[in-house]
Amino acid sequence: MKIILKLYLFLVALIVLGCNENTEPIVAPVFTIKGMDGSFIPELREQNIAFYNIEKQEEDIVSILKKSGVNTVRLRLWYSPASNSSSLKEVKNFATELHQKGLKVWLCIHYSDTWADPGNQQKPKAWENISGNTLVDSVFNYTFRVVQQIEPEIVQIGNEINGGFLWPDGKANLQLFNSLIKSGLQASKLANPSTERMIHIAGSDKAYTFFSELGTSDYELIGISHYPWWHGNDLEALRKNADYLGNTFNKKVVIAETAYPFTLNYNDDQHNVVGLANQLHPDFEASHNGQLTYLQAIAQLSTENITGYGFCYWGGEWVAYKGSVFTDGSSWENMALFDFNHKALPSLAAFNP
Repeated sequence: MKIILKLYLFLVALIVLGCNENTEPIVAPVFTIKGMDGSFIPELREQNIAFYNIEKQEEDIVSILKKSGVNTVRLRLWYSPASNSSSLKEVKNFATELHQKGLKVWLCIHYSDTWADPGNQQKPKAWENISGNTLVDSVFNYTFRVVQQIEPEIVQIGNEINGGFLWPDGKANLQLFNSLIKSGLQASKLANPSTERMIHIAGSDKAYTFFSELGTSDYELIGISHYPWWHGNDLEALRKNADYLGNTFNKKVVIAETAYPFTLNYNDDQHNVVGLANQLHPDFEASHNGQLTYLQAIAQLSTENITGYGFCYWGGEWVAYKGSVFTDGSSWENMALFDFNHKALPSLAAFNP
C-alpha cells in the first residue's frame, strides 16, 4: 500500500510540475519580505529571557518585531536534533503562533540533524546508510510531510547549499544533487501549492555558475546570504549580481541572510564571529547608527529593482542569554537587534522605513 501511495504522489507531481517549468515573465512583487530569522526565540522563551521595546518597556519579542515592521519570520528545521531546538514539534508550534499573529513563515529545511552551511551538510543520522533513489525518495516524503504540516509561505530546499547538500551523496554527484533538489521542490509544491520555493546559497559572486548548473528552473525564489566579512564590502556588486540573477533566471531574489554589529564588545565569554575592526565595512561603524545604516542599505538594494523581493536579518534575537561568564552562549550577541540589556535597537527602524 505504501509503495502504491508513493507512486501515486510521484505521478501526480510529474503531471502538475513536470511539463510546467516556471517560464512566465517575472513581475514586480506585491509583497516585499521584511524578515528576521527567529529560530532561537522558543529557546529564549524557555529560559524566560525578557525583551524590551524601544521605550524600555518589557514586551514579547514577537510583538516587538511585528510592530517594528517585520512581516516574515524564518525558522530552521533540523531532522532529529539532540534537543527540542529546531525540531519539527517546536517549529510547527511556533509557526502556528506566528500565523495566528498575522506573520508569514519562512521554513528553512536543513536536511540535517544540526547546522548546515557551505562547510557542513551532514546527512541526518537516520539517512546515513541510504543513497541514490532511496535518498531521493526520503527527501520527497520528508519534505511533503513537513510542508503539509507547517504550510509555510516560503520553503528553502536546503540551507546555503553552495557545495550541495546531504553529503557525500549530494556533493560528489551533480546528477544526484539535482535529483534531490527536484524531489524537494516537487514535494513542497504538491504538499502546499501556494508555498514559494527557494534555492539558497551564500555569496553572490559565484551564484551564476551555481544556478546555471542547477538541473531545474521550477522554483520561485533565489536566496543569497551576504555578510561583509565573508562576502565582501562591495554592496553595489551585490546589487548588480542580484539583479542579474533575477533577470537571467527569471526569479525573485531575496537577501536571505545578513547582519552587522552594533558594537565590537562582548557580553559573554564565547568568542564572537565579528570582533575586530578589520572585519567591518569601511562605510559602517560598529555602532547603533552603523548597524541601522547598513541594514537600511541592504533593505534598499534588495527591493530597488523588479526582481528584488526583500531581505532577512539573521540572529537578531541571539542575545547572550546564558549570562556573561558562559563560553557556550552567543557568538552573535553584538550583532543582535537588541542591546546587551535586551532593549530594542534603532536598527529595527529599517524594517519600517
